[in-house]
Amino acid sequence: MKPKICVLVLLITVFSAGFAQESADTTQPEAIEAKLKQAMQEWERPDRLGGVVAAIHKGEIVYKKCFGQANAEYLNPNTPKTVFDVASVAEPITGMAIAMLEDQGKLSVADSVREHIPELPAFAASITLAHLLYHTSGLIDWFDLLILAGWNERDVITPEHVWKLMAHQKEPLFKPGSKYLYSKTNYTLLAEVIKRISGQSFRDWTWTNIFKPLKMTRTLFRDDYREIIENRAYSISYSHFEGYLRGGDNLAVVGSTSLFTTQDDFIKLMSNLETREVGSATFMAKMSSSGKLSSGQDAGHSYGFRIDTHNGLKRMYKNGDWGGFRAAFHYYPEIPFGVFAFVNWDYNVYDPVMAVENLAQIYLESQMTQEKKAMPATEKKKPIELSPSVLKTYEGHYRMGPGSYLKIVLKDTELTADFGGAVFRLLPLSETEFLIADIGLPVYFGKDADGKINGFSFQENTAPKVELIQVNKEQLKAYVGRYVNEELDATYDIVLRGDNLVLTNLRKRDIRLTPENPKNFAGRSRVLSRIVFKISDTGKILGFFVDTDSLRPFVFKKRLP
Repeated sequence: MKPKICVLVLLITVFSAGFAQESADTTQPEAIEAKLKQAMQEWERPDRLGGVVAAIHKGEIVYKKCFGQANAEYLNPNTPKTVFDVASVAEPITGMAIAMLEDQGKLSVADSVREHIPELPAFAASITLAHLLYHTSGLIDWFDLLILAGWNERDVITPEHVWKLMAHQKEPLFKPGSKYLYSKTNYTLLAEVIKRISGQSFRDWTWTNIFKPLKMTRTLFRDDYREIIENRAYSISYSHFEGYLRGGDNLAVVGSTSLFTTQDDFIKLMSNLETREVGSATFMAKMSSSGKLSSGQDAGHSYGFRIDTHNGLKRMYKNGDWGGFRAAFHYYPEIPFGVFAFVNWDYNVYDPVMAVENLAQIYLESQMTQEKKAMPATEKKKPIELSPSVLKTYEGHYRMGPGSYLKIVLKDTELTADFGGAVFRLLPLSETEFLIADIGLPVYFGKDADGKINGFSFQENTAPKVELIQVNKEQLKAYVGRYVNEELDATYDIVLRGDNLVLTNLRKRDIRLTPENPKNFAGRSRVLSRIVFKISDTGKILGFFVDTDSLRPFVFKKRLP
């Protein structure tokens, strides 16, 4: 595939994913079987990895199918008994466990987490178990902390590593209860609370009280990454830097992750949301109801599930991914209807979220209100004319990702967007709304307090406008040195290799830093994606921090010679 075409395909895939359902509604055949076949046709590839999918409707299994291989090395097929790592889909189990213990009077979600884990930092006294359940604690995700502290994504990660980092934290990201921000740390702590209350490991407690009663005999929380699990799937993970490789498998942090289960077993768990053979008298109400922020607004999260309304129907859902595995579990309690997809390849064709939403649409079409997204409304609008002087204000570079930029330029009387050599026309529908003509994607421009364009948004993504200033090799020398953060006990070196700055650490893959301007540098890393340098009035480099919503500005101070 030619590079320009490849970029175009990528843009269409990423930008138009949210509109796939409208397209499916108008083009799929009327017969259920035909619709299912079309929705899952890309999964019908026995020559590569795949996954398992199942759906229940009013207690009956209406869809159950396995696709592709469980292991690319031995070419074993995925079956109903293949064991998958389902990543954060572990959290509803943890939420269910908390609800059961709460119903038994063994804890209250109003308890401070520090009442149960007293060795946590002093600031944790204001964090309750409810804050952990609803992801409103302000605690930083342990994975982001570990990566910032020098871990590689494929390094061994155990609860001990998490506890050590937590013990050194000085403050939360925000006041507990003030807003929602997903963090795996929350459900890792909840699992530890269950362990201490029950006197059993979290693995043993969930087996005795949930999995064994439901006859989920092939389901477990793996608390030792070296454990041998029979008939398990192995994943392939794609990296822009390394291509397709076997996924990482060195994680053992229960509660938020490390749940291993099969298609057959998970159907039993999904059915239990309706039959309630296992669980407290009130657990379903707690799992299907959103918690509240301190402002009184919904947090959008319950005991383990995100809560929303999808096409007019109430939905509980949890999606997850880890080391090439991806999983999606969506449940519509008012029907009731549940559907899940587990895959062992993070190739975009096997998008479990899109798969479960498509299946829900097929089975629940008559009960859904067919909400219209922005695209159909935008299509009805006609392009307007804007003067060249106004159009020129949109020119510039917009950050699409770490070290990745889209350039908007004015050619004659029309704006064009260049992304990696693929050029698209931008048609103005107003001074803030434009349409990417070749894709049909609406984008919305924003302005700063001075009325200047400061970026655009599309669906749930944002692309800030940045000023790219050339930084020459001689100027880059000033950044070279060792940078230290005592709170994380972490050290990075910045070295000059050729014409490029490189962020390096003894444990991590080296990260090339691309300057946007003397202060801001982009790194090709999910966590270390934007490095902001602190510079004195005299131009001396004092240190840097990582600019991201998921981390506090941990400053790495430059050691002076």
